[in-house]
Amino acid sequence: MRARYKVVLQGFSEFERNALTFCLKLTGEREPAYEPVPKLARTDFVIADADQAGVIDTIVEAGRTGVTVFVGRNAPADARSHISRPIDPTLIVRELDQLLAARTSEEETVAAVDVRPPQLLETPQLIGSDSDEVPTVPSRLDELPPARFEPSPEVDPEQATIAAPLQHDDDPPSAPAPPLLLIEPPEPVAVPTFEPVPEPVPIPSFDPVPEPQADAPMTVDERVAAKAAARAAARRARLAAAPQSAASHPPDALVLDDSEIAQVYLCRLLSDFGFRPHPVQSGAEALDLLARQPFAVVFLDVQLEAQDEHDGIDLCHLIKQEPMSPDGSVPVVVVVSGQARPADKVRAGLAGCDVFLSKPLSRGDVARALESCGVALPSDARRRS
Repeated sequence: MRARYKVVLQGFSEFERNALTFCLKLTGEREPAYEPVPKLARTDFVIADADQAGVIDTIVEAGRTGVTVFVGRNAPADARSHISRPIDPTLIVRELDQLLAARTSEEETVAAVDVRPPQLLETPQLIGSDSDEVPTVPSRLDELPPARFEPSPEVDPEQATIAAPLQHDDDPPSAPAPPLLLIEPPEPVAVPTFEPVPEPVPIPSFDPVPEPQADAPMTVDERVAAKAAARAAARRARLAAAPQSAASHPPDALVLDDSEIAQVYLCRLLSDFGFRPHPVQSGAEALDLLARQPFAVVFLDVQLEAQDEHDGIDLCHLIKQEPMSPDGSVPVVVVVSGQARPADKVRAGLAGCDVFLSKPLSRGDVARALESCGVALPSDARRRS
C-alpha cells in the first residue's frame, strides 16, 4: 500500500491553487504520494506563498516552518525549503520528497536512543541485625501470605465517646473553642415587575410594483448580428486604446514549430497582421535568436523533435525566468499544442505563459490572443483586420 501524506496550500491565487492541487493529485500513482487537504491542522507538509502578506506569520505561529516549502521571494531564516517563482511542479514534488527524507531520518535517530527501563533495586540488609542472613522479600503479589482480618467490636451509639487528642507534657494547653456565631438569613430580594409588551403595530401593505414588460424575443439571426456588432465595437475600442509603436520597422515575432506546414501558416498570418516573423526549427535556435535581438511575441509549440533538449513549455520557463534579450525586455509567450491535454495547460500556466492555444489556429484565435496580452497591432494591420 502506498504511503500518502497530507499537504495543505497556504496563500496563492485561484489559478495557482488549482494547478498545484492538480499536480499533487497526479502523485497518487507514485511512492510516496501526496494528498491535498483544506486545513492546516493535522497535515504532514505545507506549500506556502511567501509573497502573500501574513502567510509566513501563520506558518511560524503554527510551528510548521520545518515542514513547509516556501515559494516566492521571502522565507523565514530557519526555513528548510525555499524556491523562487515561476512555479515548477517537478521541483515542488522534489522538495517535498527531501523534507520527507529529512523527517524520516530524524525519526530513526530518535528511535535508536537506548530507553531501557531502570534496573530493579537490590534487597537491602537490615541495619543493626545480628544475623548475617538477608530476609527474603516476595517479588510477586501471589507470593505474599494471605491477609487476616478480625471483625471490629460493635459499639453502642449511646455509649460512644469521641476520643480526645493525645497531649504531651511539652505541648501548650489547648485554647477553648470559639463560640458559635449565629448568622441571620438575608432579607428576601424584591422581584422587579415588568409591564406587558405592547402589541406590534401592523405594517401597512402595499401593492406590488408591476414588472416591466419584456421586449419581444429576438430571432436567431438578430442575436448573431448583435453579438458580432458587440465584438466588433469592443475590438475597435481595444485597438484604439492600444499604444502605437514608434519604431519604423514592423515588430518581430519568433515562431518555433517542428511542423513546416503549421509554421508557414502561422508566419503568413503574422505577416498579414503586420509582424515580421522569424521561423526556427529547434529550441537551441530559438534561444540563440532570443539572446541576439528583442521580440514582441514568441509562439512555442509544445511537442518538438525527440532530439531536442527542451520542449515548448521548458523554453517558456527559461524565457520568463531570466530575461535574455539584449534590452532586458520579456516577450509575450503564446504556447501552442495540437493535443491540448489538461496537464500541458497546467504546466504552461505554471511556466508563466501568457496564452495557451490549441491547433488548428484560426485568424480570430491569434488576433484575440495578441489583443488580450496587450500586443499592439501595427496601424496597417488594424485596417486589414
